[in-house]
Amino acid sequence: IIKEMLSFYRDLTLIKSCKKAKEMLTLPDNIFEKIKSLSEKFSNEKIVEMLDSLSKLELNLKNSLNGNLLFEAFLIKETLGGDVQEKPAKVAVKPEQSLKVEVQPKSQESFSKVFGKLLTELKNQGYMALYGALSEINSGAIENGFLIGFVSNGSGEKLLEKEENKNLINSILNNVLGEGLKFKTEEKEKAAKNDLSALGALLGDKFKVE
Repeated sequence: IIKEMLSFYRDLTLIKSCKKAKEMLTLPDNIFEKIKSLSEKFSNEKIVEMLDSLSKLELNLKNSLNGNLLFEAFLIKETLGGDVQEKPAKVAVKPEQSLKVEVQPKSQESFSKVFGKLLTELKNQGYMALYGALSEINSGAIENGFLIGFVSNGSGEKLLEKEENKNLINSILNNVLGEGLKFKTEEKEKAAKNDLSALGALLGDKFKVE
């Protein structure tokens, strides 16, 4: 959705600033005229602001535990922000919630399936210490070619940091299971705090994260 929105605002920029925009965009006449009509409602400054905000949002989502939260906050800011004049609106996020951000179901399901096969293979091959360390991980995600395990308080940290163990896990993922993934861990608390920090920066002065 964000990529489509970036493309839309790029089209607005071309239509407002380029005389040959119609040739460059190669859109059907009715779509082009509709976007042209919309472009008249946007200032150049607003378009640049939206492109900048969307680009930052896209970057933040790559390392987010809960992308929906950031995206919804962005929509709130852009649709309601202009109406907030006196007191900033409050987005309530309890401190304890920042440590319990849940992975989206689709991502969790994919992670569980692949991670389960990885654990089984480690057990079958007799790598019980590594199997035990990984068994402490109960949530994660698959993103950008990585199988990411969310860890708390450095569970199994020493074993998982060893280069030979990383190579073994990656070898099983690729050569045995054929998943084409690399394994890494991320601290759940750190990722959640990054989400809250990004949320606060996204909402700016008009909203207050509590």
